[in-house]
Amino acid sequence: MDLSVITISHGHDAEVKRLYESILGKDWKVGLEIILIDNLPPHKTAKLVSKAFPGVKILKNKRPRGFAHNANLGISKSSGRYIFLLNPDIVVLDGLFEKMVKFMDEHPDVGIAAPVLLNVDGSRQPSARRFPNFWVIMLRGLGLDRYLGFMSLNQKYIANDVPLNNGYVNVDWVTGAAMIIRRKAYEVIGPFDDKNFFLYFEDVDYCYRLWKAGWRVAYVTEARAVHEWKRRSRNPFSVYKFYHVVSSIRFFKKYGLNLKNPREGLK
Repeated sequence: MDLSVITISHGHDAEVKRLYESILGKDWKVGLEIILIDNLPPHKTAKLVSKAFPGVKILKNKRPRGFAHNANLGISKSSGRYIFLLNPDIVVLDGLFEKMVKFMDEHPDVGIAAPVLLNVDGSRQPSARRFPNFWVIMLRGLGLDRYLGFMSLNQKYIANDVPLNNGYVNVDWVTGAAMIIRRKAYEVIGPFDDKNFFLYFEDVDYCYRLWKAGWRVAYVTEARAVHEWKRRSRNPFSVYKFYHVVSSIRFFKKYGLNLKNPREGLK
């Protein structure tokens, strides 16, 4: 099996249906295993998927769990050489899986890679970023990036200067909305940190750990997917903002405020 595609649904019935319609029934040139984790009892999404897409392997949680826990669960039940974590609000474009598997096969020192994510209007999302520092997290945590997003501090973090014409580029980290993971790297590094991160920053943390261990993280600019990004953590009074703030505090508690980029000194 080449690729295990893992998606976590928290009541995302319509999104999951659209995602699987963009995957299943197509003539992919790589072997696929599709795994759905239904994170929200009474498991309406699982019932929908079992009827509409009977080839999907379904896992059900008795209670809602965080992203890191669910990613680890899905990976533990998968068999592919590579694992592709896909958010339910992704639409897969033609050739995505073949391009990502081919890239990973040709670059054995890459632990994680991600495609370019596009908004519905075709514009590019900032899904490959530089590691944060305390000040950019303060800026974004307070919602000031809405008004001061032009500042070099924020622009450097969201890495809008990353070129799209080089085939691929090494980056600090990529969002967990769409990332391919080398199973060997996962086995060496270990699971996502579900002790510190319930939601948000588990992707930053994992990429940081990979770079520290000598693996690369890559942004594959010739591979594309559409992401209907809602940015729920922007609402200062939402539970998503709470989790984002808590996870950012835990990230800096884990590595220190003076975060050293583990890419320094690596080729």
